[in-house]
Amino acid sequence: MTWPDPSDYQDAIQNPQVCFQDPELKTGQVASDPLGLPKVASGNFASVYEVRGSGRKWAVRCFLRQVSDQHRRYSLLSHHLSGVWLQSLVGFEYLDQGILVKNRWHPVVKMEWVDGEGLHTFAGRQLHQPAVLLGLAAQWRGLVNSLQGNGLAHGDLQHGNILVTPNGLMRLVDYDAMFLPSLAGENCPELGHPNFQHPQRASVHYDQWLDNFSALVIYTSLRALAADPGLWQPFHTGENLILSATDYIAPQTSPALQRLRESPDEGVRNLAAAIEDSLGSMARVPKFEQLAAANPPAASSRGSVGVPSAPATVPASQPAPGAPAPSWYQPGSRPSQAASSSPSAGTRPPLPARTTQLWTNRLGMRFVPVPGTGAMFSVWPTRVQDYTAYANATAGLDVSWKSPGFKQDGTHPVVNVNWDDARNFCAWLTEGDRRESRIGPHDEYRLPTDEEWSWAVGIGDREGAGTPKEKDWKVDGVFPWGTQWPPPKGAGNYDPSLEVDTFDFTSPVGSFPANSLGLFDLGGNVWEWCEDWYDGTSGGRVMRGGSWYSDGRAFLLSAYRGGAKGGRRGDVGFRCVIVFRP
Repeated sequence: MTWPDPSDYQDAIQNPQVCFQDPELKTGQVASDPLGLPKVASGNFASVYEVRGSGRKWAVRCFLRQVSDQHRRYSLLSHHLSGVWLQSLVGFEYLDQGILVKNRWHPVVKMEWVDGEGLHTFAGRQLHQPAVLLGLAAQWRGLVNSLQGNGLAHGDLQHGNILVTPNGLMRLVDYDAMFLPSLAGENCPELGHPNFQHPQRASVHYDQWLDNFSALVIYTSLRALAADPGLWQPFHTGENLILSATDYIAPQTSPALQRLRESPDEGVRNLAAAIEDSLGSMARVPKFEQLAAANPPAASSRGSVGVPSAPATVPASQPAPGAPAPSWYQPGSRPSQAASSSPSAGTRPPLPARTTQLWTNRLGMRFVPVPGTGAMFSVWPTRVQDYTAYANATAGLDVSWKSPGFKQDGTHPVVNVNWDDARNFCAWLTEGDRRESRIGPHDEYRLPTDEEWSWAVGIGDREGAGTPKEKDWKVDGVFPWGTQWPPPKGAGNYDPSLEVDTFDFTSPVGSFPANSLGLFDLGGNVWEWCEDWYDGTSGGRVMRGGSWYSDGRAFLLSAYRGGAKGGRRGDVGFRCVIVFRP
C-alpha cells in the first residue's frame, strides 16, 4: 500500500467532514495560512495540523511512513500514563482509522494542542535574560527527572518537540519513540534528531536512560547561553541550540565545543567535558541528574534557583475571615516561641489535650487535633526543609524532589514525591522521635486516611460510609474556602486562569488563610497523598485538595478524590498526621 505524502494529507484535510471519523475532528475547523490553505508543520516523520472546535484545539499528527506496531505502542503508553500525571506531557488519543486519504484510512494521533513556541525560538528571545535561561535549565532538569523517575524516556528530545507555553512551562510533544517499562527488550522505532542524539545511538539502545545524552546537550546549551549569549549567532542553525551532529563526530576540531570549554561558568566547562568524554561509546554517557547535581550554576548567577540547605522562616498567615481562631493563634503573629519549641531529647512531651492544643515536633512541624478523628494534623503540607532533613539522613533516595522544574525554597511544600516516599518519610520521623523519646513507643506519624482528610476539610459528617470512590463528588457545592464559585481572591494557590493568587507554581506553606481548625493549604498548592486505595483495594492511592495546577470546578470540590498509581509529579506532596496512644 502506498503511504500518503504531505501533499496527499494537505488535499484530504481540507474537507474535515469527509476525511475524519472522530466526532470532534469531523465538526472541527482546520487552521489555515494567509493563503487560505491548511497550516501545517512537517517533519521527517509526520505532518501536524491544528484543528479547532467546541472551544478546544487539537494537534493532528499524520504519519509520513508506516510503523507496523505503532497502534500497540500508543495503546501501551496510554495505559501506562493512565496512572501517572506528568505536567510535561499532553493528552492524546491514537486513532487507527484517523484520516481518509484517497479512499484509504490511515492512523493519526489526536493530541491536546499546546499554545507555545519551540524551545529554540524561546531561548533565542531570552539571550540577554540569564535568569530566565537558568530558570528554564532548572525546569528542564526537573522535567527529565520526572520522566526517568517514572521509568520513561521520550526518545527524541529536541528543539521542535519541546514547547514553552506563555507562562513559561515546558511541554513535550511527539511520543512516537517513547520508552516505557512494558517495552523493555524491544528496539526503538526511530533514532531521534541527530543534532541532539549520541552519534552511536542505535535501535537497540532503548531503556529509561535513553534521554541522558540529549537531556545533557539541552541542559548544557541553556546553561552556556546564560553565561555567554554570544554563542547563539555563530552556532545556532535553526535546527539545534548550540551543538550539532558534526560536533559529536569531530569534537577535537569543533569550534562550538571549544567555546564551551572556555565558558565563564565552570559548571558548563565540566558539562561540556562530560559530553566529549561520552562520545566514544553510549556506555560512557553519564546519568543526567548525577552530572547536573554535581555542577550547579554559580551562586552569583543563579540567584535562588534550587533548594536551600538551611530552613527559611514561614510567613505569617491567619485564619479565614469569620472563622473561629484556634487557641494558639494570636492576631498578627505565629505561635509564641515557647509554644513552638521542641522538647529536649530524652524527655517525652505530655500527651496533647484533645481540645485545641498545638504540638510541635523536632523539625518544627506543628500539629493540631481534628475533631472526628483520633489524629493530630500537621497544620501545613510537608515542607522542602522537612524533607531535606530526611534526605540528609537517608541514603539512596530518589532525587526528583530536588528539581521540580521551578524555583522553591525551604518553606515550599515538597513535590515530586510518590506515595511510598511519603510513607517512608513518616516512618523515618516515627523511628527518630521514638528513639529520642520525643514520642511514646506506640505513637506514630503516618499519612491521613481519606476519612480523616474529609473531617479536616469540614465534610466528614456529610459523606457517610463507603470507599473513597463511592464518596467521590458526593458532597456538591462545598469547597475548602466555602460555597462560592468561582473562588474568591485569596482562596488558595490554584491555576493562574482562576486569577485568585499571584503564584505560578508552589507557594510557601501558610500563604493563605487557615480554616477554623488552623489548617493551611487544604485546598490548592499541592495535592496530598492519603493512606487509602481509591476503590478500597485498588485503583491507585487517594489524593486530595487540588494544586497550583487545578482549575476545574469539579476538581476543586472538597469531596473530590484523585486516584494515582504512585508516580512522582510536580504538583503532588503530602501532609503528615500523628497519632498518640496511651
